[in-house]
Amino acid sequence: EIIHNWRGKHSIEELMRKVEKNGYSAVCVGSFGHAALKKFPYQLTAGHCKPSSGYTNTLYIWSGAESGIAVPAVEEAPYMATVVVESEPTREPPPLREIVDALKRNLGLDGNFEEVVNAACLQLGVQPTGSLPEKADACWRAMEG
Repeated sequence: EIIHNWRGKHSIEELMRKVEKNGYSAVCVGSFGHAALKKFPYQLTAGHCKPSSGYTNTLYIWSGAESGIAVPAVEEAPYMATVVVESEPTREPPPLREIVDALKRNLGLDGNFEEVVNAACLQLGVQPTGSLPEKADACWRAMEG
């Protein structure tokens, strides 16, 4: 789930309550204007994370179990772990197939290339104009910060 302009609407604590309430695994915020609520089919830990490419971000991981007991991966707050990853220099968008795979993975989308790119435009607030590769590049840049 993407929350646009999250800084104007929510605090990290509010986002983490939404993560807990709706069964998400983490919330990602950073050098971009949106927050991304992420869901994984396993208990996410800092050990699962790799450095981000092209942007700086902080990943707040919900580490509570069904009982609501927190098991933070990093001592920070009683209900979350913070993973700060180093960013690499901004790079040019990858080939269309890789962009579509990243959009599917990061935004929880499914479908063919055109369906995924068009849905990503809506989620990321990208103008759905131009060719498919142009729209995909714009989505990549919006997603990567």
